[in-house]
Amino acid sequence: EFVGHTIDDVDISDQNRTNVFPKEDKWVESEPVNFEELMARIRHIVLVNRLRVNEYFQDYDGLRSGSISVPQFRRGLAVMGLSKLGHHDLNDNQFKQLIDNYRNPAKSDQVLWTKFCGDIESVFTLEQLELAPMTEVPRQEIFRVPKPGTTDWCNASKDHVDLYNDTMNRIRQRVQHRRTLCKPVFQDFDRHNNGHITRTQFRQAFKLLEIPVEESEFDCLEALYCNDVGICYRAFLSDLEPQEPVQFMYVKRMEELRLTNCKQALPEQRAKSDLESVFLKIKTKVCKERLRVYEFMKDYDKLRSGRMLKTSFRRALNLARLDLLESEIAMLEDKYQSGRDTDFVEYLRFCQEIESIFTKDHLEKCPLENVEQFKPDEEWTVTELGDAEEEKLNCCLIRISEKVRKHQMQLFPLFEDYDRVHNGAVSQSQFRRVLMELELASLASDTDVKLICRRYQMQVGGRTDVNYIAFCEKVCELAGFEYRKP
Repeated sequence: EFVGHTIDDVDISDQNRTNVFPKEDKWVESEPVNFEELMARIRHIVLVNRLRVNEYFQDYDGLRSGSISVPQFRRGLAVMGLSKLGHHDLNDNQFKQLIDNYRNPAKSDQVLWTKFCGDIESVFTLEQLELAPMTEVPRQEIFRVPKPGTTDWCNASKDHVDLYNDTMNRIRQRVQHRRTLCKPVFQDFDRHNNGHITRTQFRQAFKLLEIPVEESEFDCLEALYCNDVGICYRAFLSDLEPQEPVQFMYVKRMEELRLTNCKQALPEQRAKSDLESVFLKIKTKVCKERLRVYEFMKDYDKLRSGRMLKTSFRRALNLARLDLLESEIAMLEDKYQSGRDTDFVEYLRFCQEIESIFTKDHLEKCPLENVEQFKPDEEWTVTELGDAEEEKLNCCLIRISEKVRKHQMQLFPLFEDYDRVHNGAVSQSQFRRVLMELELASLASDTDVKLICRRYQMQVGGRTDVNYIAFCEKVCELAGFEYRKP
């Protein structure tokens, strides 16, 4: 009968004695490695994560020889994410396959990392593409591969496909009937936000959503959406509740903009018909607002050549706010078109012509010359009426001046009450109101009032107003009053 071991049974003099039994090495057969599949997987990782492979290896190659040692190559792959903690677990067989394909023929212990980078970064572009500009670059979508362990649904049997379709239709009807929002429940299990959960979590989500699913149906769903990472619940939800893809509206939007810009422009109002009138319009505005047109144009002429493109010329005129119409700008472009290039305008000559209203160039060479400063005419003096209209207007003004002289009326105070900004102008409706308050409206018919408004009109901010100062001075002159003394 066996009682047990004692200390006397142990031979202490034995030098090879040990209390630990040696473990037998277990040989595990690994799956065969397909080099093309491995490279496709690495390209997919680089494309999805937008990695620059060159940056992970170039620091190991101080001499820029294009070759590094095998441990350095393994270290660079691990930093790039090809490790157990990264995007893909690169085992020894896969690493050996890479080493065999990119080994340096001159040095067997080194790897040609530049060749490896060129093959991987082909997902973005091709090397030396400038030497072959007609080469067709492959689309990036072809480099995307499914995750490892994904089932090829094309090989599924008809019974399996029918079971899947029936299951999805039943789940879809229940979700639509109960207005269930499924995505938040699955997202609660996805702590790493990688779009995958475990099989147990996948089944728990259906329990929380109160959607009854049989075991065979679970197996069918897991067979389609399961891979080595887990179950891709995002793909399941996209098949369960498909959404219409966002339409590419860029081409349509550009076509709408083109049609909008091609619409016929509105007819121009009060456009100047000759070049002298255009110059007078520009000089009057520049003189009143004290503008320097050259300051708006010199930035478009970096080389100070005195020329600029017609498009830039139009842009500079717009920035200067000269309020020129299309036909007026076209006349200026024809006048100052460059003789060397028809697409350019000699803007320097234009600026000298406009700014001559202030002074004359090179006046220091002619100190005795008398320079006459430009004085713009009042806007209402430019308005011209016909002979019959002028005679009818004078008769109306004479009737008004007789009553003003008889009652010794003061015209300015009522007009100034409406002129809040003191620019010497009121609107046409305000002008009629003042005539009614002064009891002068009975002396002028509607036609007469329109003639008065036309005779003394002036543009204020794009609106046609009436210059009441000129009107009052004319009436006082006909009434025989002293200047500004009724």
